Amino acid sequence: MRERAQSSTIGYVLAIGVATLLITGLITGVGTFVEGRQEQAVRDQLTVVGERVASQLTAADALATREGTVYVEPAVPERAVGMNYRIRLDASNEQLILSTADPAVTVRVPVSTTRPLVDSATQGTDVAVRYDENGLSVGEKR
Repeated sequence: MRERAQSSTIGYVLAIGVATLLITGLITGVGTFVEGRQEQAVRDQLTVVGERVASQLTAADALATREGTVYVEPAVPERAVGMNYRIRLDASNEQLILSTADPAVTVRVPVSTTRPLVDSATQGTDVAVRYDENGLSVGEKR
């Protein structure tokens, strides 16, 4: 009778152990999946924001032929999928670089203008496009 009680206890402990391993694996798998989807959502939104800012730089470039100084505040969200982001204009490579810290996502969007670009940067909460005697840049709103 005693052997039977021990085998029930051992079976119960083994069943709990197997269930714990399965649940842990499931939680880990779901967490990785959700994290990957979040990164993709941030990447997609940064791409849209980058293209919008790049089009505003192109528009400011066109306006600069008629006006002397151009100032535009593009309509971009302050956060990308709830994350703060930064926009940097890389003049030497003619591209906008948008990035977030957590998750670490970086998106590059090409910029095509006839006027010179100026290395500059701003936070996503405060974006303005300018053209002045130095060239086209991104920066903080007035």
